[in-house]
Amino acid sequence: MAVQILPLVAITPMGAADVTQVTALDAAAFSLPWPRQAFEAQLKGNPAAHFFVLRPLAEPEALWGSAGYWLVAGEAHIATLAVDPQQRNRGFGKLLLQTMLSDAQAHGGCSATLEVRASNLVAQRLYTGFGFALVGRRKNYYTDNHEDALLMTASSLDSVLPTQLEVHT
Repeated sequence: MAVQILPLVAITPMGAADVTQVTALDAAAFSLPWPRQAFEAQLKGNPAAHFFVLRPLAEPEALWGSAGYWLVAGEAHIATLAVDPQQRNRGFGKLLLQTMLSDAQAHGGCSATLEVRASNLVAQRLYTGFGFALVGRRKNYYTDNHEDALLMTASSLDSVLPTQLEVHT
């Protein structure tokens, strides 16, 4: 089995200066992207929001990923996780998810939930690898094509393998 070497990246909290790039990344990554105002609202007016960006150290102006979650009553709700389509399958989604779960745990989070498209098998495998289990289905959740969303939960962040929660920044 070959060992994959990732380029050095930085994962930092998302700031107002990142919103233009994050909005463009979201549009490239998803058929139903968040509008700019949604990201701005998270940064300005949602104290439960924790959003991050991933940039390569060799190209700090480039944006390769973004992710965010809301922490409410001890539960981290994964709101978004996007990787530049040209940078996929390189482990960056895993790094972003690790960052969110570790950050949630550091802020008192005990569990995590998320919705994922029923057709997005790659994302489902990522989440299953972090201890998320299928707990429900939201019929016609996505307004662009009425696809169902699968509801997945990690009932205990403590049960996620410690090696999975290492943050690589």
